[in-house]
Amino acid sequence: MLEPPQAAPVIVGDDCLIGSRCIVADGARVGDGVVLGAGCVLTGSIPVIDAATGEELGRGVVPDWCVAVSATRSRTFDGGTFGMPCVLVIKHLEPGERHDKAQLNDVLREHGAAT
Repeated sequence: MLEPPQAAPVIVGDDCLIGSRCIVADGARVGDGVVLGAGCVLTGSIPVIDAATGEELGRGVVPDWCVAVSATRSRTFDGGTFGMPCVLVIKHLEPGERHDKAQLNDVLREHGAAT
């Protein structure tokens, strides 16, 4: 009899703020000091992209000390162009830098993200 596949562990670093309605599952890693905006979906296969450069930072790993939000990126298939989920890093923080709630809401609103 086949064994069901084992789910990869989820790792969340210290000093994180995980917004409401987030899903962090199956192999996702959230670095120290990360602020994950409301409604983010992060699994081990979701691309994490730097908004400043457009560079894919990896899959399923949000780097230390940043603000990240849910987003989509266009992908073209035979049937058309579709928005595929990703996580977008919109701000890099200095290690140990914290935002008060008003500052954090301003950062998120500046980028049109849910607060």
